[in-house]
Amino acid sequence: MTNLPPDYCGYCGSELTDADLAPGAYRCRSCDQYVFHSPTPGAAVTVVDGERLLLVQRAIGETAGQWGTPAGHIDWGERPSHAAARELNEETGLSVDRHDLTLVAGLSAWPAEGKHMVGFEYVVHRDATSGELDAGSDAQDAKFWSATEWEQADETMRRPTVNRYGTTDVDEIVAKTLAELD
Repeated sequence: MTNLPPDYCGYCGSELTDADLAPGAYRCRSCDQYVFHSPTPGAAVTVVDGERLLLVQRAIGETAGQWGTPAGHIDWGERPSHAAARELNEETGLSVDRHDLTLVAGLSAWPAEGKHMVGFEYVVHRDATSGELDAGSDAQDAKFWSATEWEQADETMRRPTVNRYGTTDVDEIVAKTLAELD
């Protein structure tokens, strides 16, 4: 799914023109309203099990084959914490009560050409989840990675992790994540 800029006013349906207000801002000449090319909201959850980090291998779309934390779009009317818990379950088979999730960050990213996302990043300990780890319908694989295993992984597998965390060092990610939980 891309996030295309609007062509028509959401208020009256007339064609839009660029507004000199900011990038992604448009103005309707008919009703004089501003219309914005807003980002797509998403939610992700980092699950930490001791010194290991849960990652899923994407199965669908432009990110197929890449590894990252369970994540996805927030559905219409859905709370970000509900979306994070739902995505965790859909992608890994693990369940978590949304109240056990700790919000640790809000990020802005361009995960694919033409798609701007704003993400709510949550974290939870493995022992707060239930269920058996099993890759879901939109994941090829799901597993907990130790720092040693992750360092031995192919560089292209690790690139999305650098984009999200600024590092591929699982020990560093786990330590930072655990510090945010405490």
